Amino acid sequence: MKIGVVSPLPPHELADHLDATSRTRLPAIRGVPAPQVTALVRGVPVIGGCDSGAVPWTLEEGWSGYLCDVRDECALGKTIIEVLEQPDRNRDLVKRAWGSAQRRFNQDQAVNANEEILRQLLTAGSRTPK
Repeated sequence: MKIGVVSPLPPHELADHLDATSRTRLPAIRGVPAPQVTALVRGVPVIGGCDSGAVPWTLEEGWSGYLCDVRDECALGKTIIEVLEQPDRNRDLVKRAWGSAQRRFNQDQAVNANEEILRQLLTAGSRTPK
């Protein structure tokens, strides 16, 4: 099996790259979780850094993706092998990840929440003495 490593891609190229890959795609990402969310909604198993900012939260502490120390090549290699040897687990994980992404990163839900915050701020501002 051939495994390739790709440098970080700009957001407009990431989705196309994930869609074009024919085998199990494993973006190992640390730091900003936006690429992980892109992978999750495309049904792609994700390996993320266990100590990388919001990554563990995004992957729900391993429920929606794999966590390891992505700076440690042995730990990362072991996790990649684990993922490649467990296609049934990957299918279950991808289903959970899709459901999680739908529930947690829903655009309508985010817009509604922001509108509610703005309403509360406007209401609080109208009660403030001038």
